[in-house]
Parts: sequence; C-alpha cells; structure tokens
Amino acid sequence: MNCLNGMKEEKRYELGLILRQRKTCGVYGLWYDLDDQWMYLVCERWEGGLVEKISELKNEVVGGNDKGLLNSAIEDGIFCFAMMGMEICKAIIGLHSEGLVSGCLAPSCFNFDGLGHVFVDLNEMLVTGRKIHRSLVESFSGRRRIDDKEMGIISTNLIKREAFLSPEVFIELLQKEGIELECDSLSYSVGYSSDVWSLACMLLRLFIGNPFTELHIRSAKRHSDYLEVYMDCREEVSSLLETKLGTNFVALQKILCECLNLDPKSRPLVADVWKCIRELVIKPQFDIMVSREGTVNEGNNVHCLVLGELCQLPKETNKGSKAAKTDESGRENVDQAGELQDDKDFIEGLSGSTVKSINLQGHLDCITGLAVGEDAEIQELNFFLFQLSVCLVMGGSCLAPPSINQSMFGFCR
Repeated sequence: MNCLNGMKEEKRYELGLILRQRKTCGVYGLWYDLDDQWMYLVCERWEGGLVEKISELKNEVVGGNDKGLLNSAIEDGIFCFAMMGMEICKAIIGLHSEGLVSGCLAPSCFNFDGLGHVFVDLNEMLVTGRKIHRSLVESFSGRRRIDDKEMGIISTNLIKREAFLSPEVFIELLQKEGIELECDSLSYSVGYSSDVWSLACMLLRLFIGNPFTELHIRSAKRHSDYLEVYMDCREEVSSLLETKLGTNFVALQKILCECLNLDPKSRPLVADVWKCIRELVIKPQFDIMVSREGTVNEGNNVHCLVLGELCQLPKETNKGSKAAKTDESGRENVDQAGELQDDKDFIEGLSGSTVKSINLQGHLDCITGLAVGEDAEIQELNFFLFQLSVCLVMGGSCLAPPSINQSMFGFCR
C-alpha cells in the first residue's frame, strides 16, 4: 500500500490502464519485493518473438522478377506476411480499445503464442520507451537546443535501431525532454494515428526487410531538414514497393504509403490497414465473418506510453540506502509533509538494463494479491485487486465486477 501511495498519480493511472489489457497480453498484476524494494509488472511471456520470426524469413518476404511479376514462392511469402500483419494490427487495435497509444513500436514489442496469435509485450514496450529516452539524452550531450539537421540524424538513428515513432511523437518527446527546437512547424497532436505511422514502419520492415531502414539512411544524407527526410522516405518507399510488386497489390501499396503521411488526420485507421491486408487472404465479397463496428472508441482519453511517466528515466538514487525508514511494525514512515520518501522510484525496475526476472515458485506461500491463469475471470480479479489497493490508499470506493464472488477469493489470502 505504501508503495502505491508513494507513486505519482500519473504512474498509478498508467498502471491501471496497463493492468486492464486483456486483448493485447496477459498482465497478471504487480509484485513488490520487500527485500530489494522494487515494484515488478508481472506479464505473460511467450517463447516466440517477432524478432526471431523476421530472421527466419531471410530478411524479406517479397521480391519479383525484372517485369515486376511474382513467382509462386513470393506469393507464399505474401500470405505469410498477411497472417502476421493482421495479427499485429489486431494487437494494436486491442491497445487502442483501452485508450492506450504506444507512441513507438519495435519488433521486440511483439510475441507469438503457440497458435500464431500476436500479443503485445507491454514490459518490452516500456523498456523500449526507456531506451529511446536514454538515447535522446545521450545524443544531446547536455545541450538544450538542436537544429533540423541534428533532428534528422537522431530520428534516423532510431530507425536504424528499429524503434519506429511518428514525427509528431518524436517532436513531442524532444519537447518533453526540455529541448528547444530550431523549427517546430510540425504541430500535430499525438493520438491513435501516431501508432498508424509506427505500424506501417513495422509492416514495411517485415515486408521488404533491411532496404526499408537503408532508405532512411540515404534520405538523411541527401537532406538537412528532418521534415524533408520524412517526405523523401515516403517517396522512396512508394518507389521501392512499385519496383518490388509492379502492378500487384496496388491497394496495399497505397495504404502503406498513406500511413506515412505527415498529417495524422490523413492517415488511415488501423482497422483499415487490417482490412486491406485481410483482402490478401480472402476477397471482400466472401468476407462475411467480421465487422468493424466498435473497434476503437474515439471518445476515450488517449494516453501515450512512450510520453508517459513509466517511460521516464529514473532519478539517480543511493542504492545502498532504504527508500524510507521503517517503524517497528514494518510500515514505512511518512514525513511531516505527508509524502513518502520514494526516491528509489518503485517503477524504475522496468527500465533498460535494470529489468529483472523473478521466479515466483519460491514465493507461492506469500502471494496475497496475484492469481495466475488464462481465465478471463482471474484476469478480472487481478485488476479488481489493483483497484481495491489504490482505493484503500487514496480513499474512495471500488465495485467488484459481477463475475467476482466469494468463491473466487479462495485463490488469494
């Protein structure tokens, strides 16, 4: 309880959003280790990662002969891309349905289960966000102002590391770090469409392989303005797809290029991208099984993870000292101002090299608020327990979902 009380309200809000995720990955709950005083986000972990799948595809799934015609092997690759692409789109739609925007996507953020379904690894997504923040800080070298050329170099370096974030997220991130920009003409707001840009980069990396990142490097060498780099890359992508596919899959070529538009409002919805990819597998006139109704609630408050509190770099702390003094009862003391001495930042265990993996088998006798299982009711129980913890700390009320009854509380002590 003291741990939650010591967090910023923004962090508790982000944790609440993350713990609600059921369509994206299995988030079991929070684990606080009394010995090292770290807070852990416990997520389901699958063996198959998208990084490994990409390497198995030998760099790319499409190609063509001199006339732009596809052979049978390449057509098989297209179907492979379609299956993976649809799953990635559905994972992003799941995030958006809860009002969450990633802000940055990387191949390491996605895992496969045994049936080939794609799940977002929220732990890895937060780690990627931390790495981006750290990379930006290292690039600035203490400076508080950068010009357009430097922005182009930094954004290209992120692409080379396969960290795909949209232009508006990139600018917002720089401003959040207190960096003064030479030109801030790009004043678009961050929203669901920001992930559409990142999604297109993910799909293109899967679709055409390393040439996608290489064209960004070439564009950065040709132009000094970062906006010109983005626009040139879009033209390069269009030309490369036309060379690879010729007159095949025109709709797919068009929508992938539209995803890279600078104006987020002119980008298609993730559901539209999913539908276009699905048409590679089943023709629209025979596709009677799905409906796009209610895929994303545009009325939700959008929260961008990479711009949020959990992706911020932790403050330097004295690792040898306790986060707060404890009284004889074992509770942490609160100072006269009523604030916990939380300099250790209980969430910093999610960052970069400090991420730790705990085997819970040796602690099964002392787990009091964590139920592990695939059942939706158990996941609902975990989220309810988190809400209850916050309410007990902050005050207020918390209603249990209808599916939670007394018998379910037998799982926890």
